[in-house]
Amino acid sequence: MKTSLLKNEQTNSTFWRNVRTTLLLLLCFAMFTSQVRASDQVDTTKVRVHGVKNLTSTQKTKIGELQNQMKKEMLPLHNLVDEKRAHLKTLETAEKTDMAAINSTIDELQNLRTKILKLEAASKQEIRKQLTPEQRLDFDLRSQHEGGHGHHRGGKHRR
Repeated sequence: MKTSLLKNEQTNSTFWRNVRTTLLLLLCFAMFTSQVRASDQVDTTKVRVHGVKNLTSTQKTKIGELQNQMKKEMLPLHNLVDEKRAHLKTLETAEKTDMAAINSTIDELQNLRTKILKLEAASKQEIRKQLTPEQRLDFDLRSQHEGGHGHHRGGKHRR
């Protein structure tokens, strides 16, 4: 009799432990999926276009979508630039330098930078399309003042 009660208590305890674990996992999953869904949406409070004031909510949403799309396209390119730069440093500091490999890596870096500049230019034009003529003038004046370059990743200028 005692052994059957003891087995019953152990089974009950295991059951409730499994229920708690399952509920905890479901809660974590629900939190994760809600964060993923929220990250796909544009937070219009954070959308900024340098030098442009009085953006409408529609403009903020569209520009935010454009900016997010550009970030998604630029990230792998910037990562490749960082990798190529590190590879170039390795080649340049090797005991026995290979000028063909160094020159090839420099060419690859330049090709990546060209792609980045083209993406930035296309993005800038897409943003300009969303602005009124007055806003576009402010945007263009601000771009000229910045030398035609936006802010670099991490707020640091690249070498």
